[in-house]
Amino acid sequence: MSIKWIIISSSYIISLFIFQKGFLLKKPSLDYQSKCEDFRGRSDLCWNKPSFKKAIWIIIDALRYDFMDSGGKLTEPYKGRVKIAGELINSQPNNTILSLFIADPPTTTFQRIKALTTGSLPTFIDIKDNFDAGSIDEDNIINQLFLNGHNITFMGDDTWTSLFKNKFNREFPAPSFDVFDLDTVDNMVLDHLFDEIAKDDWNIIIGHFLGVDHCGHRYGPKHSAMLEKLDQMDNMLRDIIKQMDNETILFVMGDHGMSNDGNHGGDSDLEVEAGFLAYSKIPIVHGKRVKKFFQIDFVPTISFLLGIPLPFTNIGVVVETFFPIRELLKLLEINIAQVIRLITAYGREDSGMTTNFQTILQQYNFGLDDNVDSFFSILYLIQEQLRGVWVTFDYNLIIIGVLMLFDTILFQITYDQDITSLSNITFRSGTLLLSISLILMPKNVLTLEIIPFALPFSILVSLIKLIKMVITKKIILTSVSILTSILYIFHLLSLFSNSYIIYEPYVLKFIIQTLLIYNVVQVFQQNRRISKSFYFNVTSFSIFVLFCGAISSELFKCREESKNCSESFLVSNFISFDNILYFFRMIIAIGLLISINLYILSSQLSSFNSGQKLFLKLGYFFIGIISISWILRFVVNKNNTLFYNFNFYISLATHLFVLSSLLLTLIFSPAKIFFTTFFYLSILEIALVVGDNSALSIVCIISFLVYFYIFSINDSQILSINYYFIISYGFFLLSNQTTIPTIPWLAAFVGIPGNFTITFLPKLLVLINLFGAVFITTIFSYNIVIKHLNFVSVPLNLAFLFGVKMLVICLMCIIHRRHLMLFKVFAPKFIFEAVNFITFLVLSTVLSIIYHIKTL
Repeated sequence: MSIKWIIISSSYIISLFIFQKGFLLKKPSLDYQSKCEDFRGRSDLCWNKPSFKKAIWIIIDALRYDFMDSGGKLTEPYKGRVKIAGELINSQPNNTILSLFIADPPTTTFQRIKALTTGSLPTFIDIKDNFDAGSIDEDNIINQLFLNGHNITFMGDDTWTSLFKNKFNREFPAPSFDVFDLDTVDNMVLDHLFDEIAKDDWNIIIGHFLGVDHCGHRYGPKHSAMLEKLDQMDNMLRDIIKQMDNETILFVMGDHGMSNDGNHGGDSDLEVEAGFLAYSKIPIVHGKRVKKFFQIDFVPTISFLLGIPLPFTNIGVVVETFFPIRELLKLLEINIAQVIRLITAYGREDSGMTTNFQTILQQYNFGLDDNVDSFFSILYLIQEQLRGVWVTFDYNLIIIGVLMLFDTILFQITYDQDITSLSNITFRSGTLLLSISLILMPKNVLTLEIIPFALPFSILVSLIKLIKMVITKKIILTSVSILTSILYIFHLLSLFSNSYIIYEPYVLKFIIQTLLIYNVVQVFQQNRRISKSFYFNVTSFSIFVLFCGAISSELFKCREESKNCSESFLVSNFISFDNILYFFRMIIAIGLLISINLYILSSQLSSFNSGQKLFLKLGYFFIGIISISWILRFVVNKNNTLFYNFNFYISLATHLFVLSSLLLTLIFSPAKIFFTTFFYLSILEIALVVGDNSALSIVCIISFLVYFYIFSINDSQILSINYYFIISYGFFLLSNQTTIPTIPWLAAFVGIPGNFTITFLPKLLVLINLFGAVFITTIFSYNIVIKHLNFVSVPLNLAFLFGVKMLVICLMCIIHRRHLMLFKVFAPKFIFEAVNFITFLVLSTVLSIIYHIKTL
C-alpha cells in the first residue's frame, strides 16, 4: 500500500502545485533601478528640489483610520483615541494632513511594507511570504535613500531588516511574530527613538510599532488593553512633535486596518482603511486636500519631498496636497514618464503588456494636455489597468494541472495489482519528473511540448481501461446509497456558487445530520430482531450524536459576508472570567477533555501492558497542564513575566511529551499500540494548540467518527464518504473559515517563542489548528484498518473523494477567474482545500509506510 500511496499522493500534490503556479501568478520582478540621471532637473539636483532634509516615518501596525478620527461618532471608546491627530488638524490645519490611507489587499504586513516602499502591488499569493520574508528584489525607496547618501535609522518590526539587508545606518530590530507580546517591540522602539532623533547624523528615522496589531489579534479593538496601547501611541507622537525641528516632516500611518475581531488580511473596509497623518512645523498643505489616497501613492510623494528618484517599479500617483500647483505640474510629468518607462520595461518581458497599454502609450507619445486633471486622469487610468493586468493567468500551467489531476483520479480508479510493474513505474515516474521540472522551470519549452501530449494519452488509456473494467464487472461503481451519492454530488456542484462557499458550514451541518439519521434508520431496518439493550444503546448514542450535530453550529466563526451572524460565547475571544459564560465554557471544556481521556482509556486499555497503561494515565496530568495553559493564555499578559513564562514552559513541556511519546511508541511498540497512542496524542496536541473552544469540537468529531464506523455495515465505501464529510465539516467545527483574516496565527506561539528561527514549527502549529479534523480522522482511520482489514481501502477512497473535489474546485477557479469574488472567496477556498488535501496525503503516506513496516 505504501508504494501506491507514494505514487498517487505525489501525483495529486504535483498537479495541485502546477495548477496554483498558473492560477496564482506572482508579478514578474524587474531588476532595474532609477538613477538621478534619468530625469535630472537642474545640474545640482536629482529629479526635483527636496522640500525637507529629514523625515520621521512612524508605522503603527494596524492603525485603523477611526483610531485617529472618530468622524464625530464616539460610539466606541477606541474611536478618535489617538487624539493628537484631531488636535493638530484643528489647531494647525496648514501644517497637518489627516487622511484615509487605503491598503490594497491582501492586508498583511509583509505585502503592505512591500507596497509602501516599492509603490507596486504585491499579488495574492505573496501572502505565503509572511512567515519567511526574503529581501525585496525590486527598486524601492529604502534602496533609493541608501544609494543617494541618506542615512537611515530603523527600529521595530524585524521584517524590515530581513527585507532591506545592509541598508540601515543603525538598526534596532525586534522579533515581530509573538502576538501574545503587546509591549516588548514598542518599548524597545521607545527606548531608542528619542535618543536617535536628538542625534544629527540621520536623514530618515523609521519606527515600526506592533502593540496595536498584537492587541487586536489577541483581544480585539474593544478591549481596555487597546485603549492603553492607543494612549501610548498618542503620547509618543506628542513627544516626537515637541522634539522635531523645522527641517523635518513627520509621517504616521497604519500599514492596514483591522476587523472588529482584531484580524486582517482581507479586503473589508475596516481592514483596508488605515490612518495617515503628516505634520511639520512649517506649512505642508499647498494644494487641494484629499480625503483618501492609496498606500502606493505615498511612495512618489515621500520621494519628491526628500528629492530622491522614484523607485523604478512605482505605479503610485503623487498626492497633490503636499505641492503648489506650479511644482505639481512638473512632478506629475516626471511621475507619468516614470510609469510609462515601467510599462515599456514590462513590455520587453511580456509583449502582451505593451498591447494592453497601446492607446495610453500613443496618447503619451502624441502629447498630453498641460493641466493637472489630464495628468491625474492618465496616471489613475494606468494604475487601474495595471491592477487588472497583474491579475493574469498562465493557461498552459492551469490546463496541465487540471489534466494531471484528472489523470491521477482515473489512474487511481483503474490501477490493479500490476501497479508496481516496470512499465507502470517507468511511465508514472516519467510523468512525475516532467511535472516537477515544469514546477521548477515553468517556461521550459521542451517540457511544455511533451506533457500536453503525454497526459491526454495517459487519460485515454485509463478511460479505455475503465470502460473495459465496468463492462467485465471487474469494478463496482459504488455500494454507497443513492442518498449519500446525491449529497456528495450536490456538495461538489455547490462549490461553483460563491454564496454556497460563504454558507458552506451550515450546508455541511445539514448533510451530516441527514447522514446521521439515515444511518440509524438503515441499522434498524436491517436488524428488525434486536434486543432491548441493543435498541437502548443505539438510541442513546444516536441521540447524543444528533445533539452534537445540532449544537455544532455554535462553534462556527463568522465570515465578513455572513449577514446577521454573531459568534456564540463558545468561540468568542476568552478575555477574562468576569463573564460567567466564559467561566462556564472553561469548566465544560475541561470536563469534555477528561471525558475524551476516559473514552480512550476504557476502549483501549485492555490491549495495553502495565507500562503502557501507566503512560496513558499520564494523560490526566497533561489534561491538567492543558487546562492551566488555556486559562493563562488569555488572562495573563507578557508583562506578568512569572505567569507568562510558566504558561510558555508548560505548553512546551506538553509538546515535548507528545513528540517523545510518539517517537518511543514508534520505535518500540507494535502497530496497534502505536496508532492508538498516536490518536490519543493528537487529541492532546490539538486541544493545546486550538484552545478551550476545541474540546466540544473534538468530542463531536470523535462521536461522528465512532458513529459512522459502527453503522458502516463493514462497507469501506460507505465509511469513506461519511469520513469525507466529517473532514470537510470538522474544519468549520474547529472554528475555522476559508478566509485569510481568520487564519489562527495565535496557534503559532503556543509553546514556541516569537523569535524562533525554525519557522517550520510555528507553521505546523497553525496547520494543526486549521486541519485538526484531518489529523483526527486520518489517524482514527488507520486504527480501524489495524482492527479490520476490510477497511484497508478507506484512506485510498478518501484520497479519491478529495481528489474529485479538488478537480471541481480547480474548474470552479477557471470558470470564475474574472469573478468579483475571485480573491475574496474562490482563491482562498482553493488554497485552504488544497492545503487540507495535501495535509491528508502527506499524513496518510507517512502512516501508510509505518503501517506497512509494522505489519510485515
